[in-house]
Amino acid sequence: MSGQLRVGYAKRNFDAAIADKDTFGLDANLTLAATAKTAIRFNVSNDFGVSALGESTDSFLFSTSINSRVDDQWSWQAGLAFRAVDYPT
Repeated sequence: MSGQLRVGYAKRNFDAAIADKDTFGLDANLTLAATAKTAIRFNVSNDFGVSALGESTDSFLFSTSINSRVDDQWSWQAGLAFRAVDYPT
């Protein structure tokens, strides 16, 4: 098992008439070795983002994947992800 965890508190201050925003920041990944050739990965992220129009967004991501090596040249991978983005109204 290996991984990384980063936790923090983020605050966005705007100069314009937009309300300031605070959020709990998280960036984590974990890799589990199910067998010598198979790994399972988990990722979680929560942070601010920026829309195509330059507006502040809240972004949450959870994903998981499994990867297995068939031999030295071939492997396969399958994954699933959920992403939620809160755009300004």
